[in-house]
Amino acid sequence: MVTQSLGELALGVLRTQVDALRAHEPGTRAGVDPEELHDMRVATRRLRAALRVFVEVLPPEAEALRQEAGWLGRSLATVRDLDVQLAQLQEWRVGLPEPDRAGLDALSNLVSEHRVQARAELLAVLDSERYSQFVASAEHVLQIGSENPSPLLAEAEAPRLIGRPYRKLRKSGDPLDAHSPSAELHALRIRAKRLRYAVEFVTPVYGGPARRFVSRVVGLQDLLGDHQDAHVASDRLRTMVSEQPGQLPAEVVFVMGKLAQRYAAQADELRARFAATYRRATGRRWQKLESELKARRKAVRAEAPAALE
Repeated sequence: MVTQSLGELALGVLRTQVDALRAHEPGTRAGVDPEELHDMRVATRRLRAALRVFVEVLPPEAEALRQEAGWLGRSLATVRDLDVQLAQLQEWRVGLPEPDRAGLDALSNLVSEHRVQARAELLAVLDSERYSQFVASAEHVLQIGSENPSPLLAEAEAPRLIGRPYRKLRKSGDPLDAHSPSAELHALRIRAKRLRYAVEFVTPVYGGPARRFVSRVVGLQDLLGDHQDAHVASDRLRTMVSEQPGQLPAEVVFVMGKLAQRYAAQADELRARFAATYRRATGRRWQKLESELKARRKAVRAEAPAALE
């Protein structure tokens, strides 16, 4: 059996995310392609998740780096949320009656103004000493970790590393239904994301069973993510009105009301699909992956002395 140390696996995952984060930084700074910022944010999320999953085999400095990755992720989030909302507004513009399009265009301009301010704040973050130190710290953690990687075998430890976020997902998700509060659905989305990343990190070891299970978790995460996007966008419309009482043109307020209804309808449709999507993410695909995890752990433990020589 081909085995891999957990330390080597962890360092490989961290290196991939740090490289991706830095590769998408120039495009994020340029602000031309929204997907560059999205990809940088995803790399930051994955880096933070990897630092959580592999904490036991990483140097102590990794915990401070995880905290800073959270700070960077939050800094990237506002612009990304506004990009998503602008894309949604443009998509909905096509189906609006002509008299309403002027109001939607005015609303899009308001969202774009918010985006300009948010991008200025983001660029200040990327130009900061704190960000430079974050990048340097990431390289430092990788260097220290590579000097003495943990010899624990990935196949022996993976059932525990994956089982923990899976149990947390079930604990959060089993009581929920289509009428659950948005905050609880959002918390489940975070659980699903952490589980997805944990399984993706060991996919090079487990191949097909891991990939097939991840596809089901991605379905759940996407549904909950779309629900959260609708919730955030609706809240932003409400905030715009409250921040500018009596100042917004009537046609803009009218369109904002119609859009709020659309967001609410979208959220209701997603909630109606929640139960079935959740069952697919916690059913047969998980059972097959769990069986593979246990079988590989049993086999590698039998061979562990030879594998560690």
